[in-house]
Amino acid sequence: MYTDWYVFYVPKGKELVVKEVIQKFTSEPITMNAFQREVLHIKKGKKVKVLGPLFNGYLFIHKKINKAMQIAQKYLPNEYIHPISMGGSPCKVFKEEMELLIKNTEANGIFKLSLGLKVNDKIEIMRGPLKNLQGNILWIDEKKNKAKVEIKLFKRIMRVNLGIEVCSEMPRTSLPG
Repeated sequence: MYTDWYVFYVPKGKELVVKEVIQKFTSEPITMNAFQREVLHIKKGKKVKVLGPLFNGYLFIHKKINKAMQIAQKYLPNEYIHPISMGGSPCKVFKEEMELLIKNTEANGIFKLSLGLKVNDKIEIMRGPLKNLQGNILWIDEKKNKAKVEIKLFKRIMRVNLGIEVCSEMPRTSLPG
């Protein structure tokens, strides 16, 4: 489940389009994931949840990278799509890194909003993907409902924004758990 994953570099903003084209023209199922994140935006004075890419320009492919590449080249010839490679060969995502991504998302690859409670001058993460990434949270912007975190991918650190809903300050004794 966490092994034999590869990554395509695709045009930014076209992750889902490339995924749909590959799925449409394959005769055999190919497991793919264009990880997304749920964030809060303010529209007409109200907070609404919207989805955006977690990794702009990356599409994760399980096992069948050559088949996926053949389909992409045939049906998307004008798009710049290629596997992330090292030494001319597609490189695999490390098991631990893929496990982190899969375990922190819903079945559809979406990082849901985390819930944080403001306690005095700190924010305690109560649920969601940020709870599992506590040591890697760089900053939290309460007004924009975003947190910047570090995720290790291909043995390097990538910084990504995730959504967080921060609830108003509560006394320590009323916190769950």
